[in-house]
Amino acid sequence: MSTQILILIFLFTIVIVYFAAKEGAKYRKKSEAKWKNGASKAGNEPGGEQGLTATAGKTSDEDGIPGEVLAAIFMALHEEQEVVHDYENTVLTMDRVVRNYSPWNSKFYGLREVPRR
Repeated sequence: MSTQILILIFLFTIVIVYFAAKEGAKYRKKSEAKWKNGASKAGNEPGGEQGLTATAGKTSDEDGIPGEVLAAIFMALHEEQEVVHDYENTVLTMDRVVRNYSPWNSKFYGLREVPRR
């Protein structure tokens, strides 16, 4: 009986969380739209951040970043990632370690003999 009640409470909680997330997503979309509209009307970026502007070259998207700048960034990222996959000339040497037998921790000597029947 108590297991059934726990399962019902669990399912009810999942349903409530689902609907709360769904409503939160609607509210977030509305607030983002208001935020973007307010930023475009004011003419500046919210939060004091200013966008990058450059006069050389054509802009590649709405943010105003020139194609040359994007190409330089992508090439730098490509070069950095290629260095990671560089092949190294390494030699691994595995030697067998010779150890003398030491019975100080051997369970074999501490066991008594099995009694005969």
